[in-house]
Amino acid sequence: SVPYPGASPEEIEKGIVIAIEERISSLDFIERIESNSREGNANITIELLAGANADKALQSIKSEVDRITSLPLDSERPNVQLQVRRREVVRMALHGNVSKAELFRTASVIKDELLSRSEISQVELWGLLAPEISIEVSRHALNEYGLTLGDISSIIAAKAVDIPGGAIKAISGEILVRTIESRDFAKEFSSIELISNFEGNSVRLGDIATVKEGYEDFPRESYYNGQPSVRISVFRIGNQTPQSISIATRDFVDIFSQNLPQGIELSIYSDRSKYYKERLELLLKNGVLGLCLVLLILGLFLEPRLAFWVSMGIPISIVGSFLILWLIGGSINMVSMFAFIVTLGIIVDDAVIVGENIFYHRQRSTDGKAAAIAGAREMAIPVFVAVLTNILAFLPLLFVPGSTGKFFSILPTVVISVFIISFFECLLILPAHLSYRLNINSKKNILATIPRFFNHNLEIFITSLFKPVLAVCLKNRYLTLLFALCFLVICFTYWQMGWINFSFRPQIQTDSIDAEIELPFGVALSEVKRIADIVEQGGYRVIEKHGGKNILIGARKEIGRGGSNQAAITFTLVSQNNRTITTKEFSREWRREVGIIPGLERLFFDFLIGPGGASAIKIELTHPEPEILEKGATELADYLRNYNGVTDINDGFAEGKPQLDFQLSAEGVSAGLTAKSLGTQLRHAFFGSEAIRQQRGKDEVKVMVRLPKDERNSLYILEDLLVKADQDVLLPIKQAATFSNNRAYTEIRRVDGRRVVNVTANVIPGQANENKILASLRTDFLPELLATHSGLSYSFQGRERERQSAVKQLLIDMFLLFPAIFAILSILFRSYIQALFIMMVIPFGIIGALLGHIIMGYDLSIISIFGMIALCGVVINGGLVYTVTANKYNEARDNPYNAALEAALRRFRPIVLTALTTFFGLAPMIFEQSIQARFLVPMAISLGYGILFSTVIILILTPCLYVISQDLSSFIKPKH
Repeated sequence: SVPYPGASPEEIEKGIVIAIEERISSLDFIERIESNSREGNANITIELLAGANADKALQSIKSEVDRITSLPLDSERPNVQLQVRRREVVRMALHGNVSKAELFRTASVIKDELLSRSEISQVELWGLLAPEISIEVSRHALNEYGLTLGDISSIIAAKAVDIPGGAIKAISGEILVRTIESRDFAKEFSSIELISNFEGNSVRLGDIATVKEGYEDFPRESYYNGQPSVRISVFRIGNQTPQSISIATRDFVDIFSQNLPQGIELSIYSDRSKYYKERLELLLKNGVLGLCLVLLILGLFLEPRLAFWVSMGIPISIVGSFLILWLIGGSINMVSMFAFIVTLGIIVDDAVIVGENIFYHRQRSTDGKAAAIAGAREMAIPVFVAVLTNILAFLPLLFVPGSTGKFFSILPTVVISVFIISFFECLLILPAHLSYRLNINSKKNILATIPRFFNHNLEIFITSLFKPVLAVCLKNRYLTLLFALCFLVICFTYWQMGWINFSFRPQIQTDSIDAEIELPFGVALSEVKRIADIVEQGGYRVIEKHGGKNILIGARKEIGRGGSNQAAITFTLVSQNNRTITTKEFSREWRREVGIIPGLERLFFDFLIGPGGASAIKIELTHPEPEILEKGATELADYLRNYNGVTDINDGFAEGKPQLDFQLSAEGVSAGLTAKSLGTQLRHAFFGSEAIRQQRGKDEVKVMVRLPKDERNSLYILEDLLVKADQDVLLPIKQAATFSNNRAYTEIRRVDGRRVVNVTANVIPGQANENKILASLRTDFLPELLATHSGLSYSFQGRERERQSAVKQLLIDMFLLFPAIFAILSILFRSYIQALFIMMVIPFGIIGALLGHIIMGYDLSIISIFGMIALCGVVINGGLVYTVTANKYNEARDNPYNAALEAALRRFRPIVLTALTTFFGLAPMIFEQSIQARFLVPMAISLGYGILFSTVIILILTPCLYVISQDLSSFIKPKH
């Protein structure tokens, strides 16, 4: 970022942005360069190529920027820094009806005290203004003494300094030499001599100027519960935990509040660590409940000793994965906790298959050791392949780009490590425990009566209902396959028609509601405050309807947040459990209460936490000609206005501030004026002249020389403003220059050296479908817009850009995943047809996931897609084990029909059991009603319902496909 106070966006683009772009564009590690030129500031964001060394890139960019010699003299030094991952944890307000000086001083002390604590690394203040010494000289005084603001500024710069003079190297030692004339406070500047003559008369600064302490002239005000305030934000960075930040901050507030100056309060009104704590407790609760349900399912169908040792695979695998997580530098957080919940039911699948097979052999053998070896060896290869396909299915989640990918990157790491540990546990440890006497046929074993009862009834169900149904399906296998395919097509058509909503990220409601206000550029600060008051009062009326002060923690109003024409009002409410209205409902009622306010350009309500809170629609248009760019943006914005439920539409070309453009007249040129001298004197008159900048304690203090406020804020100054030409000739500005009225840009955006404009809009859920609007734009409107305006191009940005990037990467991963799974299955079965038919269960698993979202009332999201991808490896496990058994029976009897039927009856219990343990392990998460769980629930739904539905397909369709595969094999290779 490069501050350039007082400069217009166009001046910043020409003088700063283009120079920096040209300098760094040739660096080979840069993916994308974005810039935003706003009044008084240039922001340039550089996106690095994947895999680039960020620290080396930072040093290279700093080096290149430091070599630029053409930046404007009045601009600040460029600040080049690496964006570190940080998250706000605690937000406080220091507030009270006291002077700005006392409030700001106390806020600075609080920041220093917080940073002195080892647990806290980053604290930011908002609402603080930089201290400044203001020297105001009237035009009358300037004209009387023939001075300009620049003259006075130069005199101050020459006389109010400390200059080291080296050292005198005397025999007795070195003696330092210094000139000491610096001044720290306003009153000390009054004595500076400006003019003197030989008679001893002089004019001092205090004689003609008002010298006072103050703060920078910036339109920024902050209030908390109606009192002037400063916002204090405490962040966590790196591996810091929200809980440690919160505890340290609250301990500090408890102690420091006792010593605050009278009339000042320090209030915590937002602590996001509670969300993390609630989520972790929620996950822990659901994890324990899921584990209990898994143990219950195992206990109902397996002999107690077998159930116990099968279930022991869960803690062994999780403890082992903890070790792997520690070795790779991972941490226990919400996502890693959720990963353990995901694996609860899945990791016992292999143990159930191996244990149940050992149990089957023990029923037919008296030698426990031989039965354990035979049962484990028989299932070793299928289990290895199953674990391998599970790992392959979760691998794509490691490579998802963007913030969502980073957020969930730990999930596949945890799941894969659990799978690896569980594989060795079920093949090496479990058989050893099951080789001992199991009391299978003991009538005296009371605990065995429960699984005996359930297994007896399960056998009745298998023989009396499942077997006849499957037999009919096998005889009519081609009709069964046709029916299944038709069902598949219908379900996918339902999805493609957009009847299931898709939002890239799940929406997570917070306890705070922000109302972001934007008025036209150039509007008076008093008008911004008036509109903000109207919006604030609308929010208070909603609060009164739903409990008044009982539901309100605090109200914050910030004038100038984001720009001089913007403001924000924030209401922080008590926890959702202690109020009857959600923040989403609150925002809707608030919008209705506010109604339509003339002159208000944008009113956006944000009630979301974390990812998902940005504009729903953001389209970037590019064209070399600004006129065509503006036309295209206007037409696109008008098209979006045709949709009900689309709000906060911004075409990116808001009317800027009025601008006066000055040009030297012939008289001005002949008088010796230059464009530089004219521009400098105009800048001094309206913005001020910076005489010096010095350090006072921890503050950097500017000494500004300027006209009095009533003169510099009035157009009438142009009637008699004088500018100095050669030989100290003073000319009226009217004679020295001509001027014309114009409009400045509000902001100028550039991407990779080209001007762009962003058209943005929001979508009200339930009133408009974001995906249908985007699809309509992509297929209908935007191609027509590009055809109308030759050279115009567009790209989706924001959430849609990240969605496209994530989907593109996931598609690449899927193109690698499916052939890999197909190859593994083909090698195992030595049959392409069998491998293909086993994989046919995958789309049915996805259908189950879609049905699960419809049943549970959830929209699809990228998190749902993650679950569906992971599902691809899990759902084929049952089909894989079934096919291994069917092949074994077919080799013995050479009767595909009977082999398919017997294998289904033989594998019914383990297939159903693995499905039930997986579903019930995830069930507490699936049925969790907490708002805080909503961003994880979609993945649980995809896995749980996908596995549940695919189990039916495995037990009915897979046997049919097996017989069909044998039919095809017989057709292709007839026996002789």
